[in-house]
Amino acid sequence: MAGASEIMSTISEAIRTINEAADHAVEVAQSISYKEDTLLVNQFENTIFEYAKVDSQLKEWEKVIEGYSQTLSDYQMRIDNDQQRINPHQDIHETILQDCLDSANKATENDLRAHPFIRQYQDAGFTIEDDMNDDLVTTQVHRSTTCPITKRDIVDPVKNIHCGHTYSHAAIIEIMNLNQKSGKKNRCPFGGCNEFVNENDLVPDSAMQVLIDKNQK
Repeated sequence: MAGASEIMSTISEAIRTINEAADHAVEVAQSISYKEDTLLVNQFENTIFEYAKVDSQLKEWEKVIEGYSQTLSDYQMRIDNDQQRINPHQDIHETILQDCLDSANKATENDLRAHPFIRQYQDAGFTIEDDMNDDLVTTQVHRSTTCPITKRDIVDPVKNIHCGHTYSHAAIIEIMNLNQKSGKKNRCPFGGCNEFVNENDLVPDSAMQVLIDKNQK
């Protein structure tokens, strides 16, 4: 597909941007919560949910575009075999584009509850106590500052944009370098996580840094 790589690059950059925005929202919510402004913290929770929706839609687009060529080929084959009816005045690319839009809007509230942004928000010190459609109520809980690689306090925290897990920057880079030498893929070192991680997938976790700084005072 012409321009697919450019579109993928744009989507990837948008995903990085939305991750950084969500991270900053969590960071601000943390600082406000220490002053016990519950109403304002809950407003930030709504913001996190909106970021999660956008991120989910972007990733749906990413999946669709990655498989666009195969989708187009299959679609054309169905037409050739008279298994697919299509308006002769409608461009086949436009039809598949509409499929993309439909797919990107499939994220449900249950999907969002498992979204990395929501987990990050909860891990950062909050737990959701009410339905997403009602007034959202949060209380602070404890978030671990231990690196899953070094088993020590996280230093220079970076977050995987795909799963939301955080590591010490030097530690995850070292793991990736070792994997590169041995020809292995870089799987997230967080126990039970099936996502992969590359250097381009890492963004600073400023919310974690705020928590680390607070604990050290």
